[in-house]
Amino acid sequence: MFSYHTKKKEINLFFKNLSNSLNHKGILIFDFWFKPAVLSIKPEKKIKIVENRKYKIIRRVTPQWNKKSDIVISNYHVQLINKKNKKKTIFKEKHKTRFFSLHDVKQKLQEFGFKYKFSFDILSNMPVSRKTWGATVIAVKQN
Repeated sequence: MFSYHTKKKEINLFFKNLSNSLNHKGILIFDFWFKPAVLSIKPEKKIKIVENRKYKIIRRVTPQWNKKSDIVISNYHVQLINKKNKKKTIFKEKHKTRFFSLHDVKQKLQEFGFKYKFSFDILSNMPVSRKTWGATVIAVKQN
């Protein structure tokens, strides 16, 4: 996912590598967190619980939001519980992601020799909107 590239250098390298790898008229497809939706919906604390006969998994995520840099750090705390012996295993992770406006994405595409074709909501295939957390972009290499 493009949004894991959070620094300007990483973003430029992402597009440079793709430009160098694709042939003329090669198709580029990628997804990212869509800024208008992130600002509208807002990152929030979430808990997800899944289980089967043997295990129960509890995943908690707590976001840290830096609006000035368009970055969200999602702090994950995952508990894996063995139902038979009650043993708990705990995992912790941090996922740093950046959200982008369509305007910014189009500028980067143009800068690195791509022609923007269209974008859509990754879940519904509808046009992006303030409800589109995950956006997909289709572009074509021009040179």
